[in-house]
Amino acid sequence: MAFTLITVTATVKNPDGSNATGSAVFRPVTTMRNSAGTSQTTAAAEVPAAITAGALSVQLAATTDTGTTPTGVMYEAVFYLNGQRKPRKFYFAVPHDGGALDLDSATIVETHPNAITVPTPGPTGPAGPTGATGSTGPAGPTGPAGPTGPAGPTGATGPTGPAGPEGTASVAATTQAGTAYTLALADAGTAVELTAATATAVTVPPNSDVAFPVGAVLELLQYGAGQVTVAPGAGVTIRTAGTLATRVQYSALSLRKRGTNEWVLTGDTA
Repeated sequence: MAFTLITVTATVKNPDGSNATGSAVFRPVTTMRNSAGTSQTTAAAEVPAAITAGALSVQLAATTDTGTTPTGVMYEAVFYLNGQRKPRKFYFAVPHDGGALDLDSATIVETHPNAITVPTPGPTGPAGPTGATGSTGPAGPTGPAGPTGPAGPTGATGPTGPAGPEGTASVAATTQAGTAYTLALADAGTAVELTAATATAVTVPPNSDVAFPVGAVLELLQYGAGQVTVAPGAGVTIRTAGTLATRVQYSALSLRKRGTNEWVLTGDTA
């Protein structure tokens, strides 16, 4: 059989209780495929939806259809609300046999279903005491060496030392004062602050010009009064739920390289 399309709805509110307006993106956390006879269907990797006057409605492929692999996949939902700097992200499943799904009453998970928290290791504890030496085997006759005696028992393990304090992360920042700037390989993993007083264009170059590794992330900050607009270079695709420009001074945008010439833009867009 093929995927069952389920209508998913939600009532979306701003923090003050008013109806929200904006956009949403739904993505399976891993690729879903459904086999029907000798054919195979792949679920959409990303489904956008509009949020209008607090109402959202979108059709998504069910995650529990017979023949769907892997089974039990969850969707990641990201809500970008107008006037809100930080998007809301959560996860949920879409059963095939329950009719329309209302997210207001569905089971919601706030963390990625495959997320694993890895604590920062503390310093190594002191070594435990040395175990007792085993007895020496009997000496062989003169000539060929005799057999080696059995090994003694292993000593007890010493106690584990206390965990050390958690480390802090920092991001390097550079400043660009001009009104036109093309990203360089050194910008990966940093924040680029644009300080011009007039409109500024930031170009994302094609992979053939600047080979950022897939997964590279960088931040753009409109520090000056000039609005910052992100422009794709030749053959480059930039995916975003909003526009390609900052909303106001001090708005920050995040760029992540998803494929050879594919980038994803998120943040405080106009």
